[in-house]
Amino acid sequence: MWLTIDGERYDPSGAYVDLEAERARIAQALFRCEVEQLHLADGRRVLVNWRSVRLVHIGE
Repeated sequence: MWLTIDGERYDPSGAYVDLEAERARIAQALFRCEVEQLHLADGRRVLVNWRSVRLVHIGE
């Protein structure tokens, strides 16, 4: 699974495996304008302010 957030691609860690569950979780985060920490496959972490995000694509 990978995420593209405002044109930048991220490869989440293996903890994010259920594609439909991730779509639902991100939809709720966008709706609530939350700030969330994502864990990436390379061990880094990124903070995402969903309020400022304009485009999200979740792919396999």
